[in-house]
Amino acid sequence: MKLKKTFLVMALSVLVAACQSSDQFVYPTEKETERTYTTDTWEGRCVLYFDHRYHKESLNACQKANSKNPDVQIILANFYLRGIADHSLKNPERALAIYEYLSQQGYGRATNGIGLYYQDKGDYAKARHYYELAARKGNPIAQSNLGYMFRDGQGVSKNQALANRYFEAAAAQNSASAQFALGWQHENGNGYRQSYVKAREYYELAAKKNHSMALNNLGVMYEKNRGGEHNLTKAMELYKKAYKFDSNNDTAYRNMKRLERQGYK
Repeated sequence: MKLKKTFLVMALSVLVAACQSSDQFVYPTEKETERTYTTDTWEGRCVLYFDHRYHKESLNACQKANSKNPDVQIILANFYLRGIADHSLKNPERALAIYEYLSQQGYGRATNGIGLYYQDKGDYAKARHYYELAARKGNPIAQSNLGYMFRDGQGVSKNQALANRYFEAAAAQNSASAQFALGWQHENGNGYRQSYVKAREYYELAAKKNHSMALNNLGVMYEKNRGGEHNLTKAMELYKKAYKFDSNNDTAYRNMKRLERQGYK
């Protein structure tokens, strides 16, 4: 079955800025026009493999596509920013140049990328500025990133309620990062009544997109009998998958090795 993905392009609905006070917060949305990708082309493989976190395969496809397609260029910039898939390609300044060029053309994902650049530099004020610009265009990644800033108090005062509103807005647009965050917030009772059932639901949504920490945390749910089925074999399967999609996930690695010592393979 061919993978397909519709991407946000530049036809924007009327936008309302998100206010910090709880009674004024509005979920920004971005009107979609269709750009559908399949695995029949290098461009499509670049985009779809990246979306499903097959980073090495995505990088290879992006390079072979040799395309000026903005979606491909933004993904390449993501690889340059942090050196994911190939650390030798890490070049944050090159990433920034791509982000800035495409941000000027109105691409919210590129504006979000500028925010990532400044966050990596530890300049949270600038990072927040660019995330807010992208979030107001309805970009779900930027909305999720703002949620993390307010959850963790990065350059702002901690505000779990506002963080959750950003996560909810992003999760409604299918952001795996936001779905994982909502799972964490429900599991730990941050701004919500603590609920393993709700946590598990959100982890499952993010795990379907191969989000490594969501896979790990869902494994913990199966191992510890939280919010649903108790199944150590399933937990082991999830830990292995979490480590497969992020070999830097030390938590998943330790969980996997612990169950191995108990006889699970």
